[in-house]
Amino acid sequence: MKRVFGEYPFPSWIFACADELQTRASRWICTGWVRAFLSFHRCNVGRNFVADGIPLIRMQRPGALSIGDAVTINTRPKSNMAGIMQRSIFQCIGEGTIELGSGCGLSGAVLSARKEIRIGERASIGVNTRIYDHDFHSITPEHRADRKTDSQNVRSAPVVIGNDVLVGANVIILKGVKIGARAVVGAGSAVIAGEYPPRSIIAGNPARVVRSTET
Repeated sequence: MKRVFGEYPFPSWIFACADELQTRASRWICTGWVRAFLSFHRCNVGRNFVADGIPLIRMQRPGALSIGDAVTINTRPKSNMAGIMQRSIFQCIGEGTIELGSGCGLSGAVLSARKEIRIGERASIGVNTRIYDHDFHSITPEHRADRKTDSQNVRSAPVVIGNDVLVGANVIILKGVKIGARAVVGAGSAVIAGEYPPRSIIAGNPARVVRSTET
């Protein structure tokens, strides 16, 4: 609370204190709830995990979601003032797995895996980002006519995001994408295919390498 008193003049610090108390309460309650839920589903959760708000988690087999040390998942709108539009969602379909490396953070992100989504250490996944390693539906009309054949013919490929990657707000990352370490993905980009080298700056729809962070 001393930090709040020092940063805000009266009477603004009254409202800042209320926000600070709400944040502390949310993190304490939600972190405990999410950790218990994941423990029940035999998922690995590292030390210093923080959940601000309750994410939506769906798994078809135990242990499909793995969380490293010091991971933060923001879901409550006020937990990230960049503009969270929905709950953070983690969906593991069938044998799909999701791995969050130590030190990474997500805000209102949606991750859906049929094979694998792997996010590296200290990666920052921007607000409202969506990462899908599959198409959700078959591209063949005849397959989509039946729910079972539709599900059986969905195309899928792993998504890998390297260490220290920064992903901007409202990004879409689709199946088979591999992003090298320390790359930056510009806000609003649609990364639909391909492998991107380390330290590259990626932007656009469809996304392409604009330049390197080393220049």
